Amino acid sequence: MSPTKVNETLRGNSIMKQFIKSKILWLSFFLFTMGTAIGGIENTYYQYIDENVALVESWFMPLSFLCIFLGGIGLFFVVVKTIWLAIYYKI
Repeated sequence: MSPTKVNETLRGNSIMKQFIKSKILWLSFFLFTMGTAIGGIENTYYQYIDENVALVESWFMPLSFLCIFLGGIGLFFVVVKTIWLAIYYKI
């Protein structure tokens, strides 16, 4: 194996290690999980129509959307950073 091939392999492993160790990645996964769980709780327990035919909702649905949105933004930035590093190292 040529020295340049070894360096490319080491850089590729380094990028993947950075990807897995990224705190933003794990925070994004946590936010996605929390958003999904909160949305499930909202749909199961807190949506009903009262005696005045008004829909009663809690703050769980907006909180669910916020968590999923922030998780998506975090994942987007992690993926863009990983692609940027891969292009920079020409892997």
